[in-house]
Amino acid sequence: IKSSLNNSIAETLYIPLLMKSRQTNAKNAFFKDTKAGEILGKIDYDFSNFGKSTLSSLSVAIRAKYFDDLTRHFITTNKNPIVVNIGCRLDTRYDRVGKESAQAIWYELDLPEVIKLREQLIAKPANSNYLPYSM
Repeated sequence: IKSSLNNSIAETLYIPLLMKSRQTNAKNAFFKDTKAGEILGKIDYDFSNFGKSTLSSLSVAIRAKYFDDLTRHFITTNKNPIVVNIGCRLDTRYDRVGKESAQAIWYELDLPEVIKLREQLIAKPANSNYLPYSM
């Protein structure tokens, strides 16, 4: 898929996606997001603009794992949980959280052009809603 993002803010969505994929493929990786790599492979874009920083990939992965764990805990400890992912980008937290994701209603919010790209790359689960709006 040719990247059609015309907004420099929207284009930053590629940074965490790339960093999660790098950390997933790192030797002794503590974080796995295989879907990030799958998505990267489908996008026609020059990712070299974002460098090869190991520390960036590590910090993105630490943050993602932390929020994945918090989300999983929130879902399992609350009745009728609702998860709102503001500025969702091409994040695959729904998949990383695992089977618990099906127990919540999800709202994925981002700019209209980002949601359009997201709809092309990430199948929307039945209990998930994509909201094409600016924060």
